[in-house]
Amino acid sequence: SDYYRGNGHFFLPQAIESLLTQSYKNIEIILLDNQSTDQTPMVCQAYANKDKRIRFMIDTELRSPEEATTYMSKIMKGVY
Repeated sequence: SDYYRGNGHFFLPQAIESLLTQSYKNIEIILLDNQSTDQTPMVCQAYANKDKRIRFMIDTELRSPEEATTYMSKIMKGVY
């Protein structure tokens, strides 16, 4: 099946739409791509182009999920 972790681009639109359709609209969404080899960067960039609350970046390092979360917490503009 094409729906496995290495093809995350199949689930990204659903996940991003879920964030965008919440009743709370004052959000900052940071999409940090961890050097994907599928269509993930194209999906993320398309959403970032459509909505100013979304920032998309391709990571320059290959990070674990925990390291990526820590990195994003340092670059976010909002208050958490």
